Formats: sequence, C-alpha cells, structure tokens
Amino acid sequence: VFTTVHDAIPFHFPGSWLDQKMYKYHLKNAAKISEKLIVVSDQSKEDLADFTGISTEKIEVIYNGINHDHFFPDAEKHHNQVFTIRYLGGLGAPHKNTEALIR
Repeated sequence: VFTTVHDAIPFHFPGSWLDQKMYKYHLKNAAKISEKLIVVSDQSKEDLADFTGISTEKIEVIYNGINHDHFFPDAEKHHNQVFTIRYLGGLGAPHKNTEALIR
C-alpha cells in the first residue's frame, strides 16, 4: 500500500478544529498501513515529517511529471480579443492567492 499526500497545506492553513483532527487522524492511519507515503516535493516531505512526526524514511519524493509524447507546446500561437486567465485551483483557498492573480 502506497499513499500520495499532495502537500501539507492543511497544516499551514488549518480549517476548523474538527477538520484538522480528521486530517491528522486519516494521515496517521495512512502512514500506519502504507509502505511509503509519496509526496511531490522536498518541502512537502519536510513539512509532513515536522508536523506529524512521521519518519522521513517512510516518505518518498516523486516529482510531478508530464508525458511529452502526449503534451507539448502548441507551435502556433492563438490569440483572442479578450483577456483570458486560465486557472485551476480553489478560488476560496487563501493560500492560492487568486485575488493577487486577478488584480
């Protein structure tokens, strides 16, 4: 069993007391049953170990990747008459800083 933990944002921007308690509970259970916890950055590994006490030996960094056979830059530039922002993320999440992006 391997578990992917995408980041430690819930520790940096905690929600309600109950949300925080549930997150820690599920994370500790995942760590117990998993051979490894997979994270996508060295910072996430460090944060996870610091906030939970999970051994860094149990946390493995595997960086996000892209399949260049299927995804590649478009050779042609396409322009439109309207300014466009393409954004994928939580608009209500303060750590995403979407207000600054829009400004």
